[in-house]
Amino acid sequence: MNTALKNTISIVLKMRHLPLDELSKFTGINEKEIIIILDEMTKDNKVKKEDGIYALVEDVKKQD
Repeated sequence: MNTALKNTISIVLKMRHLPLDELSKFTGINEKEIIIILDEMTKDNKVKKEDGIYALVEDVKKQD
């Protein structure tokens, strides 16, 4: 199930960089649960948080 949630988050972040509250709203995952998943994804270098906005690392690298 964790993989499915990570995939859902990745799909949403592929479309748009979002703050936690909006990411929670778009994915349907409550904030307490999504923050745990986002922390894991950050440690795995899949997601980056900058100024409160989450983005996929691959998208951040493309902008450089």
